[in-house]
Amino acid sequence: MASTAADRLLSVLIPIKYNKINIRLYLSIHTLLAISSGIWMSINAINLSNKYPTLPVTGRIGDLFVLDMQIIFKFIMILCALNAVIYLIIWIVIRCSHKATNSGGIPSDTQSRLLKSLVLIVSIVIGGYVINSIYRLIVNQFFELNDIQNWSVGMFGGTLLNIGASSETPILYIFSSIYREAINKQLKRFSCKKFQKNKISAVPGFVNCSGVKTKQLINAGGGGGGGEEEELLIIIMFIQ
Repeated sequence: MASTAADRLLSVLIPIKYNKINIRLYLSIHTLLAISSGIWMSINAINLSNKYPTLPVTGRIGDLFVLDMQIIFKFIMILCALNAVIYLIIWIVIRCSHKATNSGGIPSDTQSRLLKSLVLIVSIVIGGYVINSIYRLIVNQFFELNDIQNWSVGMFGGTLLNIGASSETPILYIFSSIYREAINKQLKRFSCKKFQKNKISAVPGFVNCSGVKTKQLINAGGGGGGGEEEELLIIIMFIQ
């Protein structure tokens, strides 16, 4: 999420240089940063399991977010705050560089849709992570819960987080024509429906239907009638 926000900020601040960036090197840097974060969290998780070998777990990822691993919630809060600041900068930059307003002083449709998408991304997507982190920190700090209650709390917070995390694509699909076109293009690749034009052509042959034989003879004549070609369809029906 932070990588996506940083990418959008670069595309707004330096659009010309951004289009000339070495894509492989650029993606490698983003991937390396994401992997580094994952490695750091994995090391903390391994240390937690070694420190508390008898700690009961239910086999879900939420079991990791206890005791020493509660640091992950603070890490998430920092990333969410960083994302909110980045999106705010993006809006300010676009607002200052594109003062496209009509005579009534109302913001253009593009800016209006951009503002709506940024507000929704910050409030719903990032808000899901923030609410879940605050919620878990408060519960873990002030309440003594048993394993079943802890599991229920984790499931509720995880549901809020997943709803927020999965909302970004629908938001972009609704408010961004570029994203909508790209998503529709990808969806067509997975679609099994192929729309083709139906072509109907007459083929000579015999048809048996309910004891009735139909013989279709197509005869294209090139003779008389002023040299005009004629197509003669003769249908002979007889009862067997």
